[in-house]
This record gives sequence, C-alpha cells and structure tokens, in this order.
Amino acid sequence: MPSRTVLIIDDESAIRLSIAAYLEDSGFRCLEAANGREGLEILVRESPDILVTDLRMPEIDGFSLLGLLRAQHLGTPVIVLTGTGDAQASTEALRLGARDCLFKPLNDLGMLVTAIQAILDHPEPSDSGR
Repeated sequence: MPSRTVLIIDDESAIRLSIAAYLEDSGFRCLEAANGREGLEILVRESPDILVTDLRMPEIDGFSLLGLLRAQHLGTPVIVLTGTGDAQASTEALRLGARDCLFKPLNDLGMLVTAIQAILDHPEPSDSGR
C-alpha cells in the first residue's frame, strides 16, 4: 500500500520539521509549507490525503485557509494545531470544517498519528473520497 501524503503548514520551522520527521518515521510522505499561501499552492498541485495546519501564520492563516478550502469545495480533511490554548479558536476551526484540533506543544506526536489515521480510515463524504 502506498504511503499517505500529509501536508504540514506551520510558520515555525522547528515544529514543522519535527512533525514531518515523526510522520515520515511513522510511514507517511510529508510535504511542508511555511504559510497558508504556500500551503494552498502545494495542496492544489499535490493533492495530499490530509492537511495539518497551524492557525496563526503570516499571509494566509489557518482560519482563512479553512474558509478557502470550503469556498473552493476542496474536500481535503484538515487537522488544526493551535498554540493559543484558546477553546474559542479551536471551536471556530471545527465550525469552519477542521476534522480535529490539537494543542501545541504536542508532547506526544503519537496523538497526531492516531488522529491522522482515524480521519483517513473514516472519511466524511466531504473528504473528496479519500
């Protein structure tokens, strides 16, 4: 079975690289973007299976990215990472279509792998058949 592709969008390179290294060790293929604009370009070009994004970023933040995905009917499932610890922000992200919301720092990256696998194993009808 070919590995599933995860697009990681986070403006903090150390976090992005750490997540990518862990996910690659867990059998995923990873693509990386430093902001939502770059992430959207990669998303359209590469069609990853799932997207993991930070909420607070320059250029296009996670909220705007979720809105663009919804407006363009791009059904790629999204997991949001937020460092704000703000329940209102995570609620808003879920309302905008995120499938899950995890809080940074992720002390156990296994939680992210579990969330990714759960979403990929149980796609919603809007997840474009993935």
